[in-house]
Amino acid sequence: MPDTPVSRTFGFILGTSPGTNNAITVERLARAALDSGHRVMIFLLDDGIYNALHCMSNKSTIKGFQQLIPRGAEIAVCSNMAKARGLVESNASAGVIYASLVYFSEMTSTCDYLLAFTL
Repeated sequence: MPDTPVSRTFGFILGTSPGTNNAITVERLARAALDSGHRVMIFLLDDGIYNALHCMSNKSTIKGFQQLIPRGAEIAVCSNMAKARGLVESNASAGVIYASLVYFSEMTSTCDYLLAFTL
């Protein structure tokens, strides 16, 4: 009997700006996980929230994150950190969730693997 692949949930925490090595790595790992049939959840905090802004879509990593959403990736922005930076929900790309730390804790508890990319 052939082995059937097991779908896992990969969670990513990203706290660095668009174009950084961390942002590029998260986008590529998330794409690879989706390509392999896994679920992907990304939580953006600190300067990582800028990876979800539609007004900065000239950055290639932001375009990459935007392309993950229709493929099934859940991308959430920490609403408190966005508010502290003067950003509102309408600044985010379509499909991005504005979420609290409650969402963050629920996300981390459902992930099979959790990788953090911060400062």
